[in-house]
Amino acid sequence: MRVLVLDNGDPCPGNLLEPLQELGADCDVRPAGSLGLKEIRALEPQPRRILFTPGSGRPEDTGACWEVVSFLPAGIPVLGVGLGLQIIAKAGQARLVRPGKAKAGGMARIHHDGKNLFAGLPSPFEAPRDPDLSFIVDPAGLGTQLDISARDEHGTVVGCRALFLGLEAIQVDTRWFSTRHGSDMLFNFLYQSQAW
Repeated sequence: MRVLVLDNGDPCPGNLLEPLQELGADCDVRPAGSLGLKEIRALEPQPRRILFTPGSGRPEDTGACWEVVSFLPAGIPVLGVGLGLQIIAKAGQARLVRPGKAKAGGMARIHHDGKNLFAGLPSPFEAPRDPDLSFIVDPAGLGTQLDISARDEHGTVVGCRALFLGLEAIQVDTRWFSTRHGSDMLFNFLYQSQAW
């Protein structure tokens, strides 16, 4: 399974890459700003999945990531993690706000809808919080194209999907993907997402 990993400056890329590779993914890692949509379309072999890593900055400034969610036709499932969630939320016309009382770091209890990315995972499950919460989804500012798939115990949106586009996202610390449930989520992304 060929996965194009668009890196937004993830400080610990192995936290995502190693679990993906253990599941059989062939990861092609590129800095998000190093290529555009034209270059992605020209890749050989073509990626069958695209993953946006965490990083700092604003969704609009993520180069290829923003182009993928805005202009790539549906058909290649996309998973956004951390900043990747913010990118997908903006693509789904959600409003992003500063976190306020939402806490970065520590553990969170994640309640989810059991669909797509979350299929087969217990609800709630525990995961370390994203250490960099520069923006979160404003639940009062959801667009018509975004569905909330998970929240933490404080009601903060930590999972979303852009309806009918195969775009899924989660906002947790990437260390979680080396756990059993994190691996199950990556399995869903790799092997179940074509049906989303």
